[in-house]
Amino acid sequence: MLRSPLARPRSRTGCRGRLAGTTLAALVLAACSTSPEIERAIGTSTREARLALELGAAAGPVRGAVQGQPPAADRAEAAAVEGRVLAVMADAVPALGVTFSADPGTPPAPSLVVTFGALEGTVPCTPPAVLGDPRHVVAAFCEGDRAIGAVAGTASSDDDPARTRLLRRLARGLFPDLYVERFGLGTGSGPFGVSVDGSVDGGLGF
Repeated sequence: MLRSPLARPRSRTGCRGRLAGTTLAALVLAACSTSPEIERAIGTSTREARLALELGAAAGPVRGAVQGQPPAADRAEAAAVEGRVLAVMADAVPALGVTFSADPGTPPAPSLVVTFGALEGTVPCTPPAVLGDPRHVVAAFCEGDRAIGAVAGTASSDDDPARTRLLRRLARGLFPDLYVERFGLGTGSGPFGVSVDGSVDGGLGF
């Protein structure tokens, strides 16, 4: 388990960025006010995580794992919840068609590791021995026990919509769209850009 302090990201295109147009500003600021706050683990790079994900996704499904999820009635139910969490994360990655899979046949590294109840200040790439508040979630893109990139946030409540909003925000933060960096045009989403829809059909099944 990597212990790493968390820092609030500075993004020129996120909530604190300059916004063009009063209507756009109102929409983005409204979304910022309701989105869970996301922090990046110091010593990790969301840019490098995005580049590594692009390489992995070009070869097929990328390994994913969910740790610390609420107890399930049986292994089948636990696997179903894990699949839904990974699907929500994949759907929210901007500008990239990616599939996260817990199938053991998927290449093991790098891999997305989502941990519910990770202790504050920790970035677990392997199952942690101790868990805390399940509303606190860490998403890390790991190479073995090293986190390439990692972000964390806390859901506003224990219900499905709050967890889903947080997971989508974590996915956008961990794997930012690099369009602006690469092409220098458009607004892009930035490392912690805002999506005003922020929803996924269906619940996670917790």
